Amino acid sequence: MKEIVEFLEENVAGKSLSAAKLNYEVDEVNVRKIYSNQLTFSNLNYDDSSLTMDLIITMKELVYKIGLNNKMDIIKDFADSIVLRYEIWERVTNKERLGTLKLVSKPSNSNCPDFDVNELSNFKLADGVLQWSFKQNENTKHENSPAKLIREANNKLYLENGKLRFHYHGKITKNFSKLFEDYNVEIDEIDYIAKEC
Repeated sequence: MKEIVEFLEENVAGKSLSAAKLNYEVDEVNVRKIYSNQLTFSNLNYDDSSLTMDLIITMKELVYKIGLNNKMDIIKDFADSIVLRYEIWERVTNKERLGTLKLVSKPSNSNCPDFDVNELSNFKLADGVLQWSFKQNENTKHENSPAKLIREANNKLYLENGKLRFHYHGKITKNFSKLFEDYNVEIDEIDYIAKEC
């Protein structure tokens, strides 16, 4: 655990990263949507066998109505922010590192899905790259059946030319894709890279 804490202290804690804007059009209703977000890692705390660190995600969405001569008028300007907390621990018996990513806070009117019931595993730090796996299940269990997996991903934190990078490569199941139905887009996989500001 010590080497992971040192990596986070030196390279991650207190850093803010941003991703390229997602820009797409919904032809049926002549609308263009531009989505962007920023990640901030903060509040790193640790002891010999565990650590916690907060992740603040600030999201912004602009929606334009496309009129005559491609004139665009803003019809929605939306911003949202949530706080998530990584909790990671090391088993004494086999030194396996496991964790969760829990929702700490979000606005009462937020459209963001809940992030609880996450499983983090396969933590590995090698050659300056911190990697781990991520699984998210539904918050609500169905009677006589386990909670459904709605997405899974592999994550990396690393430096590139002295700047921090966060790489998220994930697969989304149909259960989670329903959250995007309002956007009229089909999302099966996300390959997302955020770069230090």
